[in-house]
Amino acid sequence: MDLLTDIKRFLDNVDEKDVHFKPLFHASIAGRHLSEELVRAFMRKTGKLEFFLAQKARRVGEDKYKLWFKMSSKYALVVVAVFSGKDLYIVNAWIEDRRW
Repeated sequence: MDLLTDIKRFLDNVDEKDVHFKPLFHASIAGRHLSEELVRAFMRKTGKLEFFLAQKARRVGEDKYKLWFKMSSKYALVVVAVFSGKDLYIVNAWIEDRRW
């Protein structure tokens, strides 16, 4: 199977109670036009997930990805997320206007 398909399946199956936001996320969105609700909404819209980049995880058994969600023809929401068992940890997020 394709890794992008596996990521989409994980996002589709994760429960709302298993989505956790790291303190870095809350500290960094203060100056950005982002909210926890916006990130949660795009994590549910797996059809808008266009690209991902695997990153090095800090712990064994975790998978860390940088995910690009298409917001419009110009903007993309970038989310750094860690998959750990059945939990999803949102580390950071931002909106960018350039392609990967």
